[in-house]
Amino acid sequence: MQPTKPEQRTIMDTDNRSQKTGNNISLPPLKIPPFRGKYKPIVLEWIIHFIRFHLTPVGRYVLASGFFLILLSNVVVNADFLLYSTMFFFVLIFVLTPLYSWMLLPRLKTEVKTPPRTSAGATVIEEIRIKNTDFRDGYFVTIRQDRLPVPLVPSHEFGILIPLVKKGEEVIIKLPLHCKRRGDYNPDFIRIESSFPSGVFNWGYLQKNPRNILVYPYFKPLLHCRIPAGRKLQPGGIALASNIGESTEFMGTREFRQGDDPRFIHWKSWARLDKPIIKEFQEEYFTRIAIFIDTYVPLDSPEEDYEAMESLLSLAASISDYLERQEYIIDILAAGPEIFYLQAGRSLAYLDQILDILACLGQCWEKPYSRLTPHLMDEMGKISTVIILLLGWDEERRDFLRRIKEMGVEMRIFLVANRKEKADMSLMDESLGEWTFLDSDRISKGVDQL
Repeated sequence: MQPTKPEQRTIMDTDNRSQKTGNNISLPPLKIPPFRGKYKPIVLEWIIHFIRFHLTPVGRYVLASGFFLILLSNVVVNADFLLYSTMFFFVLIFVLTPLYSWMLLPRLKTEVKTPPRTSAGATVIEEIRIKNTDFRDGYFVTIRQDRLPVPLVPSHEFGILIPLVKKGEEVIIKLPLHCKRRGDYNPDFIRIESSFPSGVFNWGYLQKNPRNILVYPYFKPLLHCRIPAGRKLQPGGIALASNIGESTEFMGTREFRQGDDPRFIHWKSWARLDKPIIKEFQEEYFTRIAIFIDTYVPLDSPEEDYEAMESLLSLAASISDYLERQEYIIDILAAGPEIFYLQAGRSLAYLDQILDILACLGQCWEKPYSRLTPHLMDEMGKISTVIILLLGWDEERRDFLRRIKEMGVEMRIFLVANRKEKADMSLMDESLGEWTFLDSDRISKGVDQL
């Protein structure tokens, strides 16, 4: 007799089947959470949490009825019997019932699959596979996402109720998770609860299911972006770059490899050697563009400056996406607590790697320009154009850009600010390059052309 295959069902929230993104996203600032004082009513918070998540609607009615009977026993004359019976009722319900619930709680095994990447403001679907490994059926089982990072908000705060999970059965549920803000998040737990047998308590346990969700900045693709013309000699080219340039030099021939372009087959050598031979070129000139991302936000800055940084990163994602589609060599240089440097485009890296950096960037609370200058100058001699994304304008930023300009690099400057005092107009230097001023409202609505 062949063993029977375990049953498998799929339960899905029908209102959130696809990823959703909003046109206007208000991103909260990345600030340090406030200090919790010693007089914070922790006990009150725990009681509220217990009533919301561990009491079923029936349990709340039972609790309210018990308190009403206690109050009534204090009003009615000679109501000792009513008081004692009410206390006995409370002991029976709120002491013995959790004990029975814990004893009859089924042991389930869960496995969670989560999309590795998404954008800020989107809703991802977590697929949770539940298998009943216990020797008995599980009744009135609730599965919910628990202990999530603050920017991850479950669409079903109280989870999904499964009336019956038979022993050996597999059930698949799909829970939406709204990602409010960019970042690298690692939720760990899924909570399994059951209100059986009384229907008064939701009693359960946490099961560890570590997963990673990388939330990159929300952006809209650009249709056009003006790039200052700049071209520099690249001696030897870049080894991993594909040969798509303005000028190539014939270097020799070699045997054909899988993936080579048939247009460059050297037919005379093939006829002479009786095997496919292909031409080799060395690219001498191509456009190499750097994107400099300013993340300097002082610690005591108002909320508008933190919103400006989130908008600047969304702008950086839009520009990177546009340049990657145009076959440019892109150098990403982010000035943060650490110096992030990535070279992308033409088979070197892809947009996902750029978005990974933008998702993890934090604020820099100290001015990083003096630290960045020596690192920049090593590569600046080969860079044709630099796109500068600034959060403000002052003397130090101006001196930093002048040093870049002196090396013969063309620049396009974007200043993202929500406060007028962040941009000192008297220090603006139009000789550095073309200036564009943006704020968070305009970026969140989407910019098609820059």
